[in-house]
Amino acid sequence: MNKRYIPLLALFLLLALLAGGCANTGISSNPAEVTTVTDSLGEEVSIPKDVTKVASMRSGITEIICALGQADKIIAVDEMVKAGQMYGAFITRVYPELTEKSAPYAGNDINTEEMLKLDPDLVLHGGYGRIKQAETLKEQAPDLPVVIAHFETLDAYMDDIRIVGQCVNAEERAEELITYLEMKLGLIETLVKGIPEAEKVRVFYGGHDTYHAYTSDTFEHAQIVAAGGVNVAGELTGWLPSVSAEQLLQWDPEVIILLNGASVAEVLNDEQLTGLSAVKERRVYALPEAGWDFSSPRALFCIEWLAGKFYPEQFSNIDMDTEADEFYNHVFGVDYAGPELDDVELPSEIGESRVFTDMNGRTVEIPIHPRRITSVYPDVTTAILVLNRPDVLAGIDTLTAKSERQMELFPILKSLPDAGVFYNMNEEGVLLTEPEILLTAAWQFEPDKFQENLGVPVVCIDLNYYKESIDIIADILGDTQSQARAAEISAYYDAKIGAVHESIKDVEERTKVYIGGSDSVLSTFGRESTWHYEIEDAGAINVSADILGGGSHEISMEQVILWDPDVIVLDQTCVDTVEDVLADPQWADVTAVKEGRVYRASPGFLDSWGRPNLESLLSRLWLADKCYPDLVNLDMQAEAREFYATIYGAELSDAEIEAIINP
Repeated sequence: MNKRYIPLLALFLLLALLAGGCANTGISSNPAEVTTVTDSLGEEVSIPKDVTKVASMRSGITEIICALGQADKIIAVDEMVKAGQMYGAFITRVYPELTEKSAPYAGNDINTEEMLKLDPDLVLHGGYGRIKQAETLKEQAPDLPVVIAHFETLDAYMDDIRIVGQCVNAEERAEELITYLEMKLGLIETLVKGIPEAEKVRVFYGGHDTYHAYTSDTFEHAQIVAAGGVNVAGELTGWLPSVSAEQLLQWDPEVIILLNGASVAEVLNDEQLTGLSAVKERRVYALPEAGWDFSSPRALFCIEWLAGKFYPEQFSNIDMDTEADEFYNHVFGVDYAGPELDDVELPSEIGESRVFTDMNGRTVEIPIHPRRITSVYPDVTTAILVLNRPDVLAGIDTLTAKSERQMELFPILKSLPDAGVFYNMNEEGVLLTEPEILLTAAWQFEPDKFQENLGVPVVCIDLNYYKESIDIIADILGDTQSQARAAEISAYYDAKIGAVHESIKDVEERTKVYIGGSDSVLSTFGRESTWHYEIEDAGAINVSADILGGGSHEISMEQVILWDPDVIVLDQTCVDTVEDVLADPQWADVTAVKEGRVYRASPGFLDSWGRPNLESLLSRLWLADKCYPDLVNLDMQAEAREFYATIYGAELSDAEIEAIINP
């Protein structure tokens, strides 16, 4: 439940007003009912002594009014609060009724006529970027009280709260809020004040990218300073001036901060910025919510969050999510509901570890918040990238390092060292990447021995278990964003496979499938292969399910005839062609051949189908469509286009899609 603060004096005055039968619709001619407030411009503005109707023309001011317990006085809001978007998203989650208020705007200007129809007691406005709106309104409606409360500087922030408090008759609550905010800022100052000037963290605070900077005359600069950092762009002036990659390399920030919604991955993938300390150490962060950069009271909590990013050692014992709940409750009367804040990648020497069970049933001790992971298993490397955590990769496997398509899709890979591959482990190469965890395949030879030799926890992953492996990798990464992304992928998987199973639920005799193996069509894959899992998910039967062991196994023509498969799929590595099988008299009596249901498996986009990679979901759909064309009846071109966009964020051409679906 939201807290509502009603000062006793305001209640008394309101009751007295009602008892007198008076209704305040503006400034009365009686001087006793008028008071004067000095706004952020130093101008004295006459306002009604008892304000009941306020037009709040800036989201930050709206948040302050609500924090003062006076939300019911708001009759008009700015366009972002009205839409419940961007800087208005937070406060409309707490007070959804604000989206029902008027927003008297005409384009980028306030609609004076609409504002006057609302008959507010006063208008609260502010912000350097919107001051022209207020000036125009003053000119067009000189009798309408317009009070400016900027909230543009940290030094004047508490005075701006007092201005709003005076305007909405909540001066007592305003002082209480100011005392609390000053206490929070004082605690942060205490934690960072002992850091020598030469050891202060160099910080670049950008907008929605790293090529525009917040300068010394911005609130964002004040946030950096209050959090104990040094703004590398502090000598610049103006509003978000452009900066070059060369200038960034010269400054070499140790931490990069971006606005909410900016792409951290884009910065980490930027080939021009690979030499930055912040990029090499993966200390690039986007603000968790819009409004954390200025104006909103949340921008003051942001200072504590920033300090935790700058100096994780000093803040290692502080639970930032708990801190957020406490702050949001005191200011707004609600728990913090944004992204988890304690998933920061703390250095392992100051973070805690946990016991983890890998997919081979081995127990290993890993950091709770790993910062450096080396993957020698290409499918795990790709999974980490798809989970939007390239920042954690310290080294990659040889196959990924040689994949042109992978490099094109994920440019950050070009800056990562080759640490070998699970079947040809390069121990020295792994150690050079200085990993906190080594991720490898479930079929890694002697993983315990490698773990002992390396002195690094070795975790085995089996991507044959599609959803389980993605969830486990996200669990290892240890942050809620990865886990949320894993949940999205799992939901996509469930929806697609669930639809297949629903369409064939009444089929009594399931389609029998034979996979032509890597040596020739007279070799096949058993139940320990990826093909087996794909056939099962397609709702079909793997005729060679009784064969144990990985890889392909030679079999006889007699055995194939006994199995009599309905569908034959030739693995990408099979030396025989579809035409070879269809023309071979030995195969003439096999049902799949008689019915012309012999197909070549796809080479995929990044890796072949029938392998334990993320593309095997699309392989499952393709296989189901081949097994049950009349029931499943998928538009595989459309499915492929959706799949690559959803999982990899890749928009493939029609030619690329065709080469995948019909190799």
